[in-house]
Amino acid sequence: MIILLVDMVVVFGLMLLAAAMLGSTFGDAPFVPTGRSSMRRIMRVAAIAPGEVFFDLGAGDGRFVRAAANAGATAYGFERVRILVLWSRFMIWLQRLSGKAFMRRQNIFDADLRAADVVYTYLFPNAMAKLEDKALRELKPGARIVSRAFRFPNWKPEAVHQLGKYSPPVYVYRKAVEVAQEAFLA
Repeated sequence: MIILLVDMVVVFGLMLLAAAMLGSTFGDAPFVPTGRSSMRRIMRVAAIAPGEVFFDLGAGDGRFVRAAANAGATAYGFERVRILVLWSRFMIWLQRLSGKAFMRRQNIFDADLRAADVVYTYLFPNAMAKLEDKALRELKPGARIVSRAFRFPNWKPEAVHQLGKYSPPVYVYRKAVEVAQEAFLA
């Protein structure tokens, strides 16, 4: 009886994963879960400090949102696939991260980036081109963007990290600190 129940849970989980992957294939990035060791390395590269605000654009199952909340950030995930948002919210509740981690069912290009200190993405090049303009307009000076695999077309990264022999690179960008014009008038 218990074996049958475990089998049913596994089958349901696989169906849920397949539905999420299929549902996300037609957007700005498919749902491709990042492995734990790669995620830990990416989180080290992101260098999230306690008290920072973390955004994951295209958050998938919310694993980076939960990791950022565990690192002391207030973390927000933006995802358009309903089943992934529901799963993420369940995992946030299960890990007792409510109040620290939040998932929103929202198009990433409708998200207001002004509060973010760190933004994580794993998006296709066409989405990165659109995000580049939005980030330059909305991010506060000093905010960081960490992008797995795909880079901005025009913005030069501050650093590029190769996490492993077969792993895609991770690009780190920082919005320049704007110098007050008054400083040059004196």
